[in-house]
Amino acid sequence: MNNFKKNKGAVMVMSLSVLLILTMLAVSSMNSSMLEERMASNAQSKSITFQATESAISTTASNKTTLDAAVLATINVVSSTDSYNKPTFGSNVDSSVKVTRTSVCNKQLLQGFSYRFGAICNIELDGLSKIDGTGASTNNIQGIAYIVPKQQQHQ
Repeated sequence: MNNFKKNKGAVMVMSLSVLLILTMLAVSSMNSSMLEERMASNAQSKSITFQATESAISTTASNKTTLDAAVLATINVVSSTDSYNKPTFGSNVDSSVKVTRTSVCNKQLLQGFSYRFGAICNIELDGLSKIDGTGASTNNIQGIAYIVPKQQQHQ
């Protein structure tokens, strides 16, 4: 019986230390899962901004008026910027595309190719998308070769 009285506090100390270790493991796994959730959210935001940038660039590249303005500009950079706003997951995705003519239009490349074409111009589309309230943004640059038709001659 004497042995039993000496060990009364040992069980309590052991159970408290096991409980402390389990609590530390639980807190560590919660921190790990919260970090993984933030990483997944950031990856999703990055994907959304990339897709928004691609969509804005595609829309701008199919806009003949904007491309013609870049060709006719006396300076290389067209000052107008097309902007697109799309509500996504409760926040706005702001996208803009800057259109730049990167060189003088070259008429020599198309000689003998066809009588309908006048020149080929290199145009750069610089797209940027951001999601409000987050740090997510994507900048994407695409270049296109824009073939300009010959101007109709009036008789």
